[in-house]
Amino acid sequence: MSMYSTYDQVGKAEDVSDIITDITPTDTPMFSLMRSEKVAARTFEWMEDSLASAADNKAIEGADASMATLSPTTLRSNNTQILTKAFQVSATADAIKTAVANVEIGDEDSEQLARRKINRAVLSLDDRTLSPAGREIYKTLGSSTRAELAGKKADDIEDSLKNAAESAQIKKLAGIYTISFLSVMALFGLGNVLLKVKRAGLPRPAKAKWISVIIAISAVLCGLIGNAMIDSRYVWTFFQYFIPSMLVVGIMLGRITLLKATLSGVRTLTASVVGPLTSLTKWVREQIDKINAQQIVFFTRGDNIANLNNALLYVRQNEHTNRLKIVLITNHEIKVPEKLSEELDLLDRAYPEIDVEFVTLEGNFSPELIQKLSEEWNIPKNLMFIGSPGGRLPYDLAELGGVRLII
Repeated sequence: MSMYSTYDQVGKAEDVSDIITDITPTDTPMFSLMRSEKVAARTFEWMEDSLASAADNKAIEGADASMATLSPTTLRSNNTQILTKAFQVSATADAIKTAVANVEIGDEDSEQLARRKINRAVLSLDDRTLSPAGREIYKTLGSSTRAELAGKKADDIEDSLKNAAESAQIKKLAGIYTISFLSVMALFGLGNVLLKVKRAGLPRPAKAKWISVIIAISAVLCGLIGNAMIDSRYVWTFFQYFIPSMLVVGIMLGRITLLKATLSGVRTLTASVVGPLTSLTKWVREQIDKINAQQIVFFTRGDNIANLNNALLYVRQNEHTNRLKIVLITNHEIKVPEKLSEELDLLDRAYPEIDVEFVTLEGNFSPELIQKLSEEWNIPKNLMFIGSPGGRLPYDLAELGGVRLII
C-alpha cells in the first residue's frame, strides 16, 4: 500500500529561526581591552615612554650618589581615517518577506541592515562591552526587544538592559499578585459551598444558586490555571511565600500540641539537667494553663438541651480552653426554664473535663450588652458564641462585633 509522505508533499512551510546565531565572530582580546577616545583633529599625536633596563643599583651607606642620564619621551602621530562600506539592494529584495525578525525598515534601511541591527547586540557579547549581569539579562530577551538595542552604545545598551530587568520584575510581581488574588477568589467560592452544605439553615440577606457558584469557581480556576501556564516561575515564587505563611498559621492552630511537645522534651532534658531548665518548664506550663484558663461564653435561650450539648461538643473539639460560661439573658418575656438546672448538671457530669458555669442576667440581648460583658469579664467577643438565631435575632451578625455562631 502506497503512503503519502512529506517527501511527496508540496507547499511545506519553512521553519527558520529569526535570530542569526553565528556571524563568524573574531576574538580580538587586545583590541577589546584598549580604551577609545574622541579626537579633534585629523592628525592625532601621543607620547610614548619605556621602562629603564634592569641595572646594578646597589650602594653602601655614605656613598656619593651618581647622576643617571634621562631619556626624553618619543612623540608619535597618526592620521584619522574614514571607513565606509556601501552596498545596493533592489526594491524587490527589500519588499519580500524574509525569516529575519519582524523589524520596521525605513526607506534608508535594507534587509541586510535589519539583520545587522538585530544581531549587533549579539556581536557585542563576543567582545567585552557588556557586563556579566547584562549578558544574563540579554539572554532572556525576545527578538523584538533585542532589535530595539540596535544602534546604541555599550553604556546605553546596559541602561536598556537594566530597564528591561526592572520591567521583568514588575511583570513577575503582577503575575504573583494575580495568582494570589485568584486563589483568594477560589477560596471565597469554596466557603460559599461549605455554607450551603454545613449551614443551610443560616439566615442570610442574599443567596447564590448552585449553578452560579459552580460557574464562578470554574471561571476562577480557569483563570488561575491560565496565569500559571503563562510562566511557571510565578507559581514557584508564589509557593515560596505561601508555604511559610501556612506554616505560621499551622503553628498558631497547633500551638497547644507544640507547647506540650516542648514540655515533654523539656521534661526529658531535665532528667539530666534540672537546674537551668526549671524556669523554662514553669513558663511553658504557665502558657498552657493561661490558654486553658480562658473562659468561653455561650448565650443560650435555655430551651433546648441539644443546643447546649452541641456547644459543649464544639468547645471540646475546637477550642483550647476547658472553661465554658453559659449565659441566659432573662426579662419579662424570657424566664429561666424549670429543667435547665437539671440539664446543666447532666451535661456537667457528661463532660467532666469542661468546667461549666451558669449565669443569669436581667436585660435584653444586644450589641451594647455584649460589649459590656466583654469588658467586665475580660473575655474577647470572638470567644463568645450564640446558637442559630432562626430568623428571630433583630441584629445582623456583623453588629455583634465578632460573636461566633454555633449551629
